[in-house]
Amino acid sequence: MLFFESKLSVPHYTPCLVRKRLFTYLEKHLDCSLICLISDGGYGKTTLVSSFTKERNIPTVWYKLSQIDSNPAVFLSYLKTAIMRKISGENVIYDVSDTDLSRELDKIMSILSTWPERLIIVLDDYQTIDQSPEIERMLINILSHVSPHVTFIITSRIRPNLNLVNLKLKNKLARLSTKELRFTPDEIKQYFSHLHKIDLRNQEVHFIYSKTEGWAACLQLLQDLIKDINVTERLPFWINFKGTEDIYNYLGEEILAKQSDEINYFLRRTSILYELSPEVIDKYLNIHHSEQIIDHLLTNHLFIYQNDYGEVRYHPLFQAFLTKQLTTQSETDTIQKLHSQLSTIYEEKKDFFHAFAHAISSNNFFIATQIMAKMKEFYPPSRFVEFVDWFFQEVSPRLHTASIGLFLVKCLPLSALQKVIPAMENNLKQYGSHLNPLSVSHYKHQLAAAYFYSGEIGKAEQLCAESLQESHQNKDNQMIAINLSLQSVIYFYKGSADKALEAAQKSLSYPNLNNFFHPTHISSWILAEVHLMNKKLDKAKLLLEETLKISKQRHNASIVYPYCSMGKYFRLIGDHHHALEWINKAKATAEEFQIEYAMAWVYKELSTTYMELENWDLAELYLSKAYSYVTDSAYLKCTILQLQTSLYTKRGKNEAAADTLKEFQDICTGKNYHWLLSSAPVEVERRPVLIKEKRHADRSALSITTLGNFEILANHKLVPIKRKASLHLLQYLITHQGSKINKDSILDELFPGGLMESANNQFYVALSNLRKSLEPDLKKGPSSSFIKRDGEHYYLDTEYIHLDINEFTRLAEQKNSLSPLERIQDLKQAEALYKGDYFEGYPYNIFLELDRERYRVLYINLLQELAEYYWNTGDYSTGQHYYDKLLNKEPYQESLYLDYIEKLLTAKMLLHANRVSKLYQQMIEKELGIPVVAKIEAMFSNYSKSM
Repeated sequence: MLFFESKLSVPHYTPCLVRKRLFTYLEKHLDCSLICLISDGGYGKTTLVSSFTKERNIPTVWYKLSQIDSNPAVFLSYLKTAIMRKISGENVIYDVSDTDLSRELDKIMSILSTWPERLIIVLDDYQTIDQSPEIERMLINILSHVSPHVTFIITSRIRPNLNLVNLKLKNKLARLSTKELRFTPDEIKQYFSHLHKIDLRNQEVHFIYSKTEGWAACLQLLQDLIKDINVTERLPFWINFKGTEDIYNYLGEEILAKQSDEINYFLRRTSILYELSPEVIDKYLNIHHSEQIIDHLLTNHLFIYQNDYGEVRYHPLFQAFLTKQLTTQSETDTIQKLHSQLSTIYEEKKDFFHAFAHAISSNNFFIATQIMAKMKEFYPPSRFVEFVDWFFQEVSPRLHTASIGLFLVKCLPLSALQKVIPAMENNLKQYGSHLNPLSVSHYKHQLAAAYFYSGEIGKAEQLCAESLQESHQNKDNQMIAINLSLQSVIYFYKGSADKALEAAQKSLSYPNLNNFFHPTHISSWILAEVHLMNKKLDKAKLLLEETLKISKQRHNASIVYPYCSMGKYFRLIGDHHHALEWINKAKATAEEFQIEYAMAWVYKELSTTYMELENWDLAELYLSKAYSYVTDSAYLKCTILQLQTSLYTKRGKNEAAADTLKEFQDICTGKNYHWLLSSAPVEVERRPVLIKEKRHADRSALSITTLGNFEILANHKLVPIKRKASLHLLQYLITHQGSKINKDSILDELFPGGLMESANNQFYVALSNLRKSLEPDLKKGPSSSFIKRDGEHYYLDTEYIHLDINEFTRLAEQKNSLSPLERIQDLKQAEALYKGDYFEGYPYNIFLELDRERYRVLYINLLQELAEYYWNTGDYSTGQHYYDKLLNKEPYQESLYLDYIEKLLTAKMLLHANRVSKLYQQMIEKELGIPVVAKIEAMFSNYSKSM
């Protein structure tokens, strides 16, 4: 037999750290027959045992195993040689033949059963022979008979395939796993200072521990890297540390290369998960045995671990390595699709935390906001505290950018911020000293953003300044730029144009950040806003055009703000049509994403434009909408209250103006918005409201709403009609407005089936009650301003009545001599009037059906016209909004689905096309029984061929 002396040599590592914690454990368990050290590669098993035997000067037999030792004869040859050398002190070699195995095993057992003094027998790298049943039986026999003075120590990357029940029952078995073997923070500090004379700050020690989780091999590689780095330069090194080429090579060559193709594929594909759930992975990888793979990885201590909550996760450094492997082998689009797939799986499970995180990672911010909308529906505000904490700890570090955290803060319900902010403050106090400096600066910035959106401008400014200062210390250019961009917004809010300009320009000046979306987008937008403030309109327009180009990098609600600013530009040059066009684009996007702050901002800008156009009704409507979103955002609420005060004053609603002004002043005083207070009127005189609506002598104007909820208003007060017959009479007259109706026709329609005299009596009672309800001061029926008689004919006089259906019809039908923009504005106003079907609360009145269908068709036509207009102008998000509304209103019109899917495929919006196809199949095939699958497949096939 070819004999290798090195296999029986005790390895000696110098310098070597005395790990007192583990040395003590080994000493206390030397009365055991077997001690197993089981961990993944690189956790220092061999070093620990060799240094322990050397430091404690314990007689040791060392046997380094390899695959050749899986032969029982080879195994016994080396083991007998090592033991006999220990007895004789001579350099003897024994060659055990296959025929002598049983006899030689008995000899070894006999020797070890009577061994008189302390002896350690180390079987190093036991995993190399673990699949040898014969050796397994030999070892169990030996261990069952060894002297109390003999202890076997096995080091292995996997749990030994040995039946050790008897040893367990006799307390003769001890184990050390990865959890115990990894270096503690104190041991890390000792390793660098005692062995390598590198004094680490406590912060550095904590940072190394969080990055490496005490992985010994990594420490060895790191000390070579940092030994020549000045102490002041080490902090940026640790902050940006995500592994090194040497570490990744070690992982690739020593661990990953030794796994099967299936395990390799599993590891890479699942490395983007935040936790390993068999249920999720089975769907994700389309397999049925992920639980067995996870158990295999756990058993063999490969890359993953189970935490105290039972969650299975990757070790951070290993995950970074595997993720890099995945990104090296896959295109960015492919990885984004994987994240998108995971987001869908988690959303189906109602696990919105993970669904949101993977949607963000897939760069699909629209889907992320849709998931957030579901979270708003399902979760109480207190649950968002848990979500923000999880997102900061698990997601933000993985994505390596604070702007993702900002998107989360922006998406949160404003009401939830009231609970999230105190929790974040508490986390900062509790964990701040333990977090790495990069995380602290990121967390402070996100907390600053939370304060900003809630309206605590002073606190936002303070935390932003702290984060900026720390970012400079960390030499974190991305974070510096992000902080400067937020600072520029804060200065802009406070009316400090020069400071806002300076901060925005500084943010844009940082090198290599041209493609870094968040600070570039915000800062260029603020520069444009400052130029608009200073009436430098040409500069502002150029900057807004650049900002809009940047916006195309990432489709999220941020584009709302430059859209609004472009609207402001056109408003300032007096082009209100284009102003409304741009702001309505912002409105469509804001409503699509349903981000409360963005929606309030857009409605505020719309109302400002309508105030300039003296369209007081729409201005008041949109200010009311804006106000409804900012209950929990004090600063934006104040800007809306300012506009409401001005609007109410112009309309003569001085009581409302005075109340609004007081609310504005109270908030400004409480929040110290001194810059807003200085620009507001001091007082509004309270006097009776002046109604400017059209009057005719003593006749009160009526406003009747029939589209959606039926309402009658007189002098802005609700008019009730308690008698059912009177209500039906009014509905009949409204439906036949413009015509004089014979009384007999009315009787036949409303009072059928009875005696003529009884029907007549019912009619006159209903008529009298209706007139009295509409005009309480009416002396005589014939004097009515609204319900008139001409012989035996009755009709509704609409001269002093505002009927929503008349306004709706006029706006929806008129097309002649209108510019395209004017036509779209009319259609959007008509759309706003259509709050539901004609008298939708009265579905059983047959005389209403024809008109109900007529108005419904008008509404469907205007939605289709708006959808096609926006699609043809390239505003796909608004076009989608209207197509979706159209399908919601008309779900069984097949041509609509075909047209919409065709447009989506042409625009390469495959995800949305799939969504509409599923709806098409559900409504047309499953509910109506009309087969559509072949049509869908043909459309997608044509799309694939055209690619």
